[in-house]
Amino acid sequence: MKEEKMSDSPVQAGSSPLLPQWKDVENHLKDGKVVIQFRQAGSAPEMKQNKFKLKADATFSSIVDFLRKQIKYTEEKPLFLFVNRTFQPTPDAIVSDLFRCFHTDAKFLVVYYCETAAWG
Repeated sequence: MKEEKMSDSPVQAGSSPLLPQWKDVENHLKDGKVVIQFRQAGSAPEMKQNKFKLKADATFSSIVDFLRKQIKYTEEKPLFLFVNRTFQPTPDAIVSDLFRCFHTDAKFLVVYYCETAAWG
């Protein structure tokens, strides 16, 4: 087996081909906030205002609590949240991490909400 030297590698240590995109994402996080767009699905109530600037270091469970207050849902009423109609983040997931991985081209995080488990 031939041993490869670091200098033979097309990407040198300390460099990153993704750096420009990450800089752009980090610019959107520099004020410590993330824009979240809530989108209704199924029979859940629609919101008049659906975009909010929320704390980037918040946990996803605090986003669930925030949404419950906005649409006046008690803890007893079922509410399911999905990022990009794909998956339900864990309650301890950090919003900035979700934003870094799943933001839209418009630089916000899309969170769908519904009364039944529609996706995932």
